[in-house]
Amino acid sequence: MRPSRDVLLQVRDLVARRLVLDFPEDRLPELGRAIGEAAGDLRLRSFEAFLALLSESPENGVAWRELTSRVTVKETYFFRDAACFQALEHTVLPGLVQARRKDRRQRLHVWSAGCATGEEAYSLAILVDRLLPDRRAWEVTVLATDIDVKALAQARRGRYRAWSFREMAPSLRDASFVRRSSGQFELDPRIRGMVSFEPDNVSSGGPRGPVDLILCRNSLMYLVPGAAQAAIERLRSSLAEDGWLAVSPAEASAERFRPLVPVNLPGALFFRSPRFAAVREARVVAPPSAEGRARHARRPLSETHRPAAQPRDRPEPRAAEPKEAQELLARARACADDGALAEALALCQEALAKDRLSAGAHCLVGVIHQERGDLEAAAKALRRAVYLDSESAEAHALLGHLLLKRGEGRRGRKHIETAARLLPGRDDIS
Repeated sequence: MRPSRDVLLQVRDLVARRLVLDFPEDRLPELGRAIGEAAGDLRLRSFEAFLALLSESPENGVAWRELTSRVTVKETYFFRDAACFQALEHTVLPGLVQARRKDRRQRLHVWSAGCATGEEAYSLAILVDRLLPDRRAWEVTVLATDIDVKALAQARRGRYRAWSFREMAPSLRDASFVRRSSGQFELDPRIRGMVSFEPDNVSSGGPRGPVDLILCRNSLMYLVPGAAQAAIERLRSSLAEDGWLAVSPAEASAERFRPLVPVNLPGALFFRSPRFAAVREARVVAPPSAEGRARHARRPLSETHRPAAQPRDRPEPRAAEPKEAQELLARARACADDGALAEALALCQEALAKDRLSAGAHCLVGVIHQERGDLEAAAKALRRAVYLDSESAEAHALLGHLLLKRGEGRRGRKHIETAARLLPGRDDIS
Protein backbone atom coordinates (compact mmCIF):
# COMPACT_ATOMS: atom_id res chain seq x y z
CA MET A 1 0.00 0.00 0.00
CA ARG A 2 0.99 3.60 -0.58
CA PRO A 3 -0.05 6.73 1.35
CA SER A 4 -2.71 9.03 -0.03
CA ARG A 5 -1.55 12.08 -1.92
CA ASP A 6 -2.66 14.31 0.96
CA VAL A 7 -0.49 12.38 3.44
CA LEU A 8 2.35 12.26 0.93
CA LEU A 9 2.36 16.03 0.46
CA GLN A 10 2.20 16.66 4.20
CA VAL A 11 5.15 14.35 4.80
CA ARG A 12 7.00 16.08 1.97
CA ASP A 13 6.49 19.43 3.72
CA LEU A 14 7.75 17.98 6.99
CA VAL A 15 10.81 16.50 5.27
CA ALA A 16 11.54 19.85 3.63
CA ARG A 17 11.33 21.67 6.98
CA ARG A 18 13.06 19.13 9.21
CA LEU A 19 15.60 17.50 6.88
CA VAL A 20 15.72 20.27 4.22
CA LEU A 21 15.48 17.58 1.53
CA ASP A 22 13.64 18.41 -1.69
CA PHE A 23 11.14 16.01 -3.23
CA PRO A 24 9.80 17.48 -6.47
CA GLU A 25 6.90 15.85 -8.26
CA ASP A 26 9.05 13.29 -10.08
CA ARG A 27 10.49 12.00 -6.78
CA LEU A 28 7.16 11.66 -4.96
CA PRO A 29 6.86 7.93 -5.78
CA GLU A 30 10.26 7.44 -4.14
CA LEU A 31 9.04 9.27 -1.03
CA GLY A 32 5.83 7.21 -1.01
CA ARG A 33 7.82 3.96 -1.00
CA ALA A 34 9.99 5.24 1.85
CA ILE A 35 6.90 6.13 3.90
CA GLY A 36 5.39 2.72 3.27
CA GLU A 37 8.55 0.88 4.34
CA ALA A 38 9.13 3.01 7.44
CA ALA A 39 5.50 2.80 8.61
CA GLY A 40 5.53 -0.95 8.01
CA ASP A 41 8.70 -1.49 10.04
CA LEU A 42 7.21 0.55 12.89
CA ARG A 43 4.02 -1.58 12.66
CA LEU A 44 1.76 1.45 12.54
CA ARG A 45 -1.89 0.92 11.72
CA SER A 46 -2.15 3.71 9.16
CA PHE A 47 -0.12 6.26 7.22
CA GLU A 48 -2.00 8.97 9.08
CA ALA A 49 -0.59 7.57 12.32
CA PHE A 50 2.90 7.72 10.82
CA LEU A 51 2.31 11.35 9.80
CA ALA A 52 1.18 12.20 13.34
CA LEU A 53 4.23 10.48 14.83
CA LEU A 54 6.55 12.45 12.53
CA SER A 55 4.82 15.72 13.46
CA GLU A 56 5.22 15.07 17.18
CA SER A 57 8.72 13.55 17.21
CA PRO A 58 12.17 15.21 17.21
CA GLU A 59 14.56 14.48 14.33
CA ASN A 60 16.42 11.94 16.48
CA GLY A 61 13.21 10.03 17.23
CA VAL A 62 12.65 6.53 15.90
CA ALA A 63 10.14 7.59 13.22
CA TRP A 64 12.53 10.14 11.75
CA ARG A 65 15.46 7.72 11.93
CA GLU A 66 13.52 5.14 9.94
CA LEU A 67 12.32 7.63 7.34
CA THR A 68 15.68 9.39 6.99
CA SER A 69 17.48 6.11 6.32
CA ARG A 70 15.12 5.54 3.40
CA VAL A 71 14.97 8.98 1.79
CA THR A 72 18.71 9.62 1.68
CA VAL A 73 20.76 8.41 -1.28
CA LYS A 74 23.57 6.05 -0.29
CA GLU A 75 25.14 5.13 -3.63
CA THR A 76 28.81 5.02 -2.62
CA TYR A 77 31.87 2.78 -2.68
CA PHE A 78 35.60 3.03 -2.02
CA PHE A 79 37.51 5.44 -4.26
CA ARG A 80 34.38 6.36 -6.16
CA ASP A 81 35.26 8.62 -9.12
CA ALA A 82 38.79 7.57 -10.03
CA ALA A 83 39.62 10.93 -11.66
CA CYS A 84 38.83 12.81 -8.45
CA PHE A 85 41.08 10.55 -6.40
CA GLN A 86 43.82 10.81 -9.03
CA ALA A 87 43.68 14.58 -8.58
CA LEU A 88 43.71 14.22 -4.81
CA GLU A 89 46.70 11.89 -4.95
CA HIS A 90 48.85 13.81 -7.43
CA THR A 91 47.96 17.46 -6.90
CA VAL A 92 45.60 18.41 -4.10
CA LEU A 93 46.94 16.56 -1.06
CA PRO A 94 50.65 16.74 -1.99
CA GLY A 95 50.31 20.50 -2.46
CA LEU A 96 48.67 20.86 0.95
CA VAL A 97 51.32 18.67 2.57
CA GLN A 98 54.13 20.75 1.07
CA ALA A 99 52.48 23.98 2.19
CA ARG A 100 52.01 22.71 5.75
CA ARG A 101 55.60 21.46 5.95
CA LYS A 102 56.81 24.85 4.77
CA ASP A 103 54.72 26.61 7.43
CA ARG A 104 55.80 24.07 10.07
CA ARG A 105 52.14 23.22 10.70
CA GLN A 106 51.90 19.48 10.27
CA ARG A 107 48.12 19.34 10.44
CA LEU A 108 45.55 18.22 7.87
CA HIS A 109 41.82 18.63 8.39
CA VAL A 110 39.46 16.90 5.94
CA TRP A 111 35.65 16.93 5.82
CA SER A 112 33.50 14.37 3.99
CA ALA A 113 30.03 15.95 3.93
CA GLY A 114 27.16 13.60 3.16
CA CYS A 115 29.34 10.57 3.88
CA ALA A 116 26.54 7.93 3.90
CA THR A 117 28.06 4.61 5.04
CA GLY A 118 31.61 5.95 5.21
CA GLU A 119 33.36 4.63 2.11
CA GLU A 120 34.42 8.09 0.90
CA ALA A 121 35.72 9.18 4.30
CA TYR A 122 37.74 5.99 4.75
CA SER A 123 39.07 6.30 1.18
CA LEU A 124 40.40 9.73 2.12
CA ALA A 125 41.98 8.36 5.29
CA ILE A 126 43.66 5.52 3.36
CA LEU A 127 44.98 7.99 0.80
CA VAL A 128 46.34 10.43 3.40
CA ASP A 129 47.94 7.59 5.35
CA ARG A 130 49.76 6.35 2.26
CA LEU A 131 50.83 9.83 1.14
CA LEU A 132 52.36 10.78 4.51
CA PRO A 133 55.48 8.69 5.14
CA ASP A 134 55.78 10.33 8.57
CA ARG A 135 52.09 10.33 9.46
CA ARG A 136 52.77 9.78 13.16
CA ALA A 137 54.26 13.27 13.23
CA TRP A 138 51.06 14.75 11.78
CA GLU A 139 47.73 15.70 13.27
CA VAL A 140 45.24 14.26 10.75
CA THR A 141 41.49 14.50 11.26
CA VAL A 142 38.87 13.25 8.84
CA LEU A 143 35.38 14.39 9.84
CA ALA A 144 32.49 12.55 8.18
CA THR A 145 28.94 13.89 8.54
CA ASP A 146 25.51 12.77 7.41
CA ILE A 147 21.89 13.16 8.53
CA ASP A 148 21.30 9.39 8.43
CA VAL A 149 22.29 8.09 11.88
CA LYS A 150 21.70 4.47 10.84
CA ALA A 151 24.21 4.86 8.01
CA LEU A 152 26.68 6.47 10.42
CA ALA A 153 26.35 3.54 12.81
CA GLN A 154 27.22 1.19 9.96
CA ALA A 155 30.16 3.40 8.97
CA ARG A 156 31.61 3.38 12.48
CA ARG A 157 31.78 -0.41 12.42
CA GLY A 158 34.17 -0.26 9.47
CA ARG A 159 32.97 -3.55 7.96
CA TYR A 160 32.06 -3.85 4.29
CA ARG A 161 31.14 -6.45 1.71
CA ALA A 162 32.92 -7.02 -1.59
CA TRP A 163 30.57 -4.78 -3.58
CA SER A 164 31.94 -1.71 -1.76
CA PHE A 165 35.37 -2.42 -3.32
CA ARG A 166 34.29 -2.62 -6.96
CA GLU A 167 36.62 0.27 -7.97
CA MET A 168 39.44 -0.62 -5.56
CA ALA A 169 42.36 -2.86 -6.44
CA PRO A 170 42.43 -6.09 -4.38
CA SER A 171 46.02 -5.36 -3.33
CA LEU A 172 45.02 -2.02 -1.81
CA ARG A 173 41.95 -3.54 -0.19
CA ASP A 174 44.01 -6.32 1.35
CA ALA A 175 46.56 -3.79 2.67
CA SER A 176 43.87 -1.93 4.63
CA PHE A 177 41.27 -4.60 5.46
CA VAL A 178 41.10 -8.04 7.02
CA ARG A 179 38.72 -10.59 5.52
CA ARG A 180 36.42 -12.12 8.14
CA SER A 181 34.71 -15.52 8.07
CA SER A 182 31.38 -13.74 7.53
CA GLY A 183 32.62 -12.66 4.09
CA GLN A 184 32.95 -9.05 5.20
CA PHE A 185 36.15 -6.99 5.18
CA GLU A 186 37.07 -5.18 8.39
CA LEU A 187 39.10 -1.97 8.23
CA ASP A 188 42.47 -1.66 9.96
CA PRO A 189 41.71 -0.01 13.37
CA ARG A 190 44.54 2.46 12.79
CA ILE A 191 42.79 3.80 9.66
CA ARG A 192 39.39 3.66 11.32
CA GLY A 193 40.72 5.76 14.16
CA MET A 194 41.56 8.59 11.75
CA VAL A 195 37.87 9.18 10.97
CA SER A 196 35.17 10.56 13.26
CA PHE A 197 31.49 10.36 12.32
CA GLU A 198 28.92 12.93 13.41
CA PRO A 199 25.23 13.40 12.58
CA ASP A 200 24.98 16.77 10.87
CA ASN A 201 23.29 18.53 8.00
CA VAL A 202 25.67 20.31 5.66
CA SER A 203 23.39 23.37 5.55
CA SER A 204 23.54 23.95 9.30
CA GLY A 205 26.48 21.97 10.68
CA GLY A 206 30.07 21.12 10.02
CA PRO A 207 33.53 21.30 11.55
CA ARG A 208 34.89 24.05 13.73
CA GLY A 209 37.94 25.79 12.36
CA PRO A 210 39.39 25.90 8.84
CA VAL A 211 39.29 22.73 6.75
CA ASP A 212 42.01 21.92 4.22
CA LEU A 213 39.91 19.66 1.99
CA ILE A 214 36.13 19.31 1.73
CA LEU A 215 34.33 16.71 -0.35
CA CYS A 216 30.61 17.40 -0.69
CA ARG A 217 29.55 15.45 -3.75
CA ASN A 218 25.99 14.67 -4.84
CA SER A 219 24.45 16.17 -1.70
CA LEU A 220 23.55 19.75 -2.62
CA MET A 221 21.26 18.66 -5.46
CA TYR A 222 18.87 17.00 -3.01
CA LEU A 223 18.40 20.05 -0.75
CA VAL A 224 15.60 22.59 -0.92
CA PRO A 225 16.86 25.78 -2.63
CA GLY A 226 17.33 27.89 0.50
CA ALA A 227 19.17 25.11 2.31
CA ALA A 228 21.37 24.47 -0.72
CA GLN A 229 22.56 28.07 -0.68
CA ALA A 230 23.06 27.94 3.10
CA ALA A 231 25.13 24.79 2.62
CA ILE A 232 27.30 26.48 0.00
CA GLU A 233 27.91 29.40 2.35
CA ARG A 234 28.85 26.99 5.14
CA LEU A 235 31.25 25.13 2.86
CA ARG A 236 32.89 28.39 1.81
CA SER A 237 33.20 29.66 5.38
CA SER A 238 34.67 26.35 6.60
CA LEU A 239 37.37 26.20 3.93
CA ALA A 240 40.95 27.12 4.83
CA GLU A 241 42.43 30.03 2.93
CA ASP A 242 44.34 27.69 0.63
CA GLY A 243 41.87 24.81 0.94
CA TRP A 244 40.16 22.76 -1.75
CA LEU A 245 36.44 22.04 -2.19
CA ALA A 246 35.10 19.24 -4.42
CA VAL A 247 31.48 18.99 -5.55
CA SER A 248 29.86 16.95 -8.31
CA PRO A 249 29.67 18.36 -11.87
CA ALA A 250 25.89 18.67 -11.55
CA GLU A 251 26.34 21.00 -8.57
CA ALA A 252 29.29 23.00 -9.88
CA SER A 253 27.77 26.43 -10.47
CA ALA A 254 30.53 29.01 -10.59
CA GLU A 255 27.96 31.71 -9.83
CA ARG A 256 26.80 30.13 -6.61
CA PHE A 257 30.26 29.39 -5.23
CA ARG A 258 31.74 32.85 -5.72
CA PRO A 259 34.16 34.21 -4.57
CA LEU A 260 35.68 30.73 -4.93
CA VAL A 261 36.67 29.91 -8.49
CA PRO A 262 36.62 26.58 -10.35
CA VAL A 263 39.89 24.73 -10.79
CA ASN A 264 39.84 21.97 -13.38
CA LEU A 265 42.25 19.10 -13.01
CA PRO A 266 42.15 16.20 -15.50
CA GLY A 267 38.67 14.76 -15.17
CA ALA A 268 37.90 16.49 -11.86
CA LEU A 269 36.50 19.83 -10.72
CA PHE A 270 37.42 21.66 -7.51
CA PHE A 271 36.83 25.14 -6.10
CA ARG A 272 39.45 27.35 -4.49
CA SER A 273 40.19 30.91 -3.47
CA PRO A 274 41.32 32.97 -6.49
CA ARG A 275 44.65 33.56 -4.72
CA PHE A 276 45.47 29.86 -4.91
CA ALA A 277 43.69 28.86 -8.11
CA ALA A 278 46.90 28.33 -10.15
CA VAL A 279 48.16 24.83 -9.36
CA ARG A 280 50.64 22.30 -10.64
CA GLU A 281 51.14 18.63 -9.95
CA ALA A 282 53.05 17.98 -6.73
CA ARG A 283 54.52 14.93 -5.08
CA VAL A 284 55.05 14.13 -1.43
CA VAL A 285 58.72 13.69 -0.64
CA ALA A 286 59.53 11.05 1.94
CA PRO A 287 61.46 12.16 5.04
CA PRO A 288 64.94 10.65 5.45
CA SER A 289 63.91 8.03 8.03
CA ALA A 290 63.90 4.27 7.64
CA GLU A 291 60.17 4.09 8.35
CA GLY A 292 59.54 6.91 5.91
CA ARG A 293 61.52 5.21 3.15
CA ALA A 294 59.67 1.94 3.73
CA ARG A 295 56.23 3.55 3.73
CA HIS A 296 57.00 5.70 0.72
CA ALA A 297 58.15 2.65 -1.22
CA ARG A 298 54.63 1.23 -1.25
CA ARG A 299 52.82 0.93 -4.53
CA PRO A 300 51.34 4.34 -5.41
CA LEU A 301 47.59 4.65 -5.40
CA SER A 302 47.61 5.81 -9.00
CA GLU A 303 48.35 2.23 -10.02
CA THR A 304 45.18 1.02 -8.31
CA HIS A 305 42.78 3.26 -10.19
CA ARG A 306 41.61 3.30 -13.75
CA PRO A 307 43.47 5.99 -15.70
CA ALA A 308 41.91 9.44 -15.60
CA ALA A 309 40.46 10.75 -18.82
CA GLN A 310 42.96 12.56 -20.98
CA PRO A 311 42.47 16.32 -21.35
CA ARG A 312 40.44 17.44 -24.32
CA ASP A 313 41.85 19.82 -26.87
CA ARG A 314 41.01 23.38 -25.87
CA PRO A 315 38.22 24.76 -28.06
CA GLU A 316 38.62 27.93 -30.00
CA PRO A 317 37.79 30.82 -27.64
CA ARG A 318 34.85 33.08 -28.34
CA ALA A 319 35.62 36.70 -29.06
CA ALA A 320 35.76 38.76 -25.88
CA GLU A 321 32.50 40.24 -24.63
CA PRO A 322 32.24 44.03 -24.77
CA LYS A 323 33.85 45.57 -21.72
CA GLU A 324 30.67 47.38 -20.68
CA ALA A 325 28.72 44.12 -20.77
CA GLN A 326 31.42 42.43 -18.68
CA GLU A 327 31.18 45.17 -16.05
CA LEU A 328 27.38 44.89 -15.92
CA LEU A 329 27.61 41.11 -15.57
CA ALA A 330 30.15 41.44 -12.74
CA ARG A 331 27.77 43.80 -10.91
CA ALA A 332 24.91 41.37 -11.52
CA ARG A 333 26.91 38.52 -9.99
CA ALA A 334 27.71 40.63 -6.93
CA CYS A 335 24.01 41.46 -6.49
CA ALA A 336 23.06 37.81 -6.88
CA ASP A 337 25.63 36.82 -4.24
CA ASP A 338 24.03 39.37 -1.89
CA GLY A 339 20.54 38.00 -2.58
CA ALA A 340 19.38 41.07 -4.53
CA LEU A 341 17.89 38.94 -7.29
CA ALA A 342 15.64 41.59 -8.87
CA GLU A 343 18.54 44.00 -9.24
CA ALA A 344 20.80 41.21 -10.52
CA LEU A 345 18.23 40.25 -13.15
CA ALA A 346 17.88 43.86 -14.30
CA LEU A 347 21.66 44.16 -14.66
CA CYS A 348 21.75 40.90 -16.65
CA GLN A 349 19.18 42.33 -19.06
CA GLU A 350 21.32 45.45 -19.45
CA ALA A 351 24.35 43.28 -20.14
CA LEU A 352 22.41 41.30 -22.76
CA ALA A 353 21.32 44.52 -24.40
CA LYS A 354 25.01 45.30 -24.87
CA ASP A 355 25.94 41.73 -25.87
CA ARG A 356 23.07 39.37 -26.64
CA LEU A 357 25.56 36.51 -27.24
CA SER A 358 26.84 36.46 -23.64
CA ALA A 359 26.41 32.86 -22.50
CA GLY A 360 27.52 33.89 -19.01
CA ALA A 361 24.70 36.40 -18.73
CA HIS A 362 22.11 33.89 -19.91
CA CYS A 363 23.53 31.39 -17.41
CA LEU A 364 23.14 33.84 -14.55
CA VAL A 365 19.60 34.68 -15.69
CA GLY A 366 18.83 30.96 -15.48
CA VAL A 367 20.24 30.73 -11.96
CA ILE A 368 18.22 33.76 -10.84
CA HIS A 369 14.96 32.44 -12.30
CA GLN A 370 15.58 29.08 -10.64
CA GLU A 371 16.18 30.73 -7.27
CA ARG A 372 12.88 32.60 -7.71
CA GLY A 373 11.05 29.37 -8.52
CA ASP A 374 10.38 30.07 -12.22
CA LEU A 375 11.76 26.82 -13.62
CA GLU A 376 10.36 27.37 -17.12
CA ALA A 377 12.14 30.71 -17.52
CA ALA A 378 15.28 29.19 -15.97
CA ALA A 379 15.29 26.33 -18.46
CA LYS A 380 14.79 28.73 -21.37
CA ALA A 381 17.75 30.89 -20.29
CA LEU A 382 20.02 27.90 -19.70
CA ARG A 383 19.14 26.36 -23.06
CA ARG A 384 20.10 29.68 -24.62
CA ALA A 385 23.43 29.59 -22.77
CA VAL A 386 24.12 26.06 -24.02
CA TYR A 387 23.21 27.10 -27.57
CA LEU A 388 25.58 30.07 -27.44
CA ASP A 389 28.44 28.14 -25.81
CA SER A 390 28.11 24.41 -26.30
CA GLU A 391 31.47 23.97 -24.51
CA SER A 392 30.27 25.53 -21.24
CA ALA A 393 30.40 22.80 -18.60
CA GLU A 394 28.59 25.08 -16.16
CA ALA A 395 25.66 25.70 -18.51
CA HIS A 396 25.28 21.98 -19.23
CA ALA A 397 25.51 21.08 -15.52
CA LEU A 398 22.95 23.70 -14.48
CA LEU A 399 20.54 22.74 -17.23
CA GLY A 400 20.96 19.04 -16.49
CA HIS A 401 20.27 19.54 -12.79
CA LEU A 402 17.20 21.63 -13.58
CA LEU A 403 15.82 19.06 -16.02
CA LEU A 404 16.26 16.33 -13.40
CA LYS A 405 14.22 18.40 -10.94
CA ARG A 406 11.52 18.74 -13.57
CA GLY A 407 11.38 14.99 -14.07
CA GLU A 408 13.16 14.97 -17.45
CA GLY A 409 15.65 12.36 -16.34
CA ARG A 410 17.07 11.21 -19.68
CA ARG A 411 17.71 14.72 -20.99
CA GLY A 412 19.01 15.90 -17.65
CA ARG A 413 21.53 13.09 -17.38
CA LYS A 414 22.68 13.74 -20.93
CA HIS A 415 23.59 17.34 -20.11
CA ILE A 416 25.32 16.31 -16.86
CA GLU A 417 27.37 13.71 -18.74
CA THR A 418 28.29 16.39 -21.28
CA ALA A 419 29.40 18.69 -18.45
CA ALA A 420 31.61 15.96 -17.02
CA ARG A 421 33.25 15.37 -20.41
CA LEU A 422 33.94 19.08 -20.83
CA LEU A 423 35.71 19.55 -17.50
CA PRO A 424 39.19 18.19 -18.36
CA GLY A 425 41.58 20.76 -19.75
CA ARG A 426 39.35 23.78 -19.12
CA ASP A 427 40.41 26.83 -17.12
CA ASP A 428 36.88 27.89 -16.15
CA ILE A 429 33.25 26.85 -16.51
CA SER A 430 31.55 30.21 -16.52
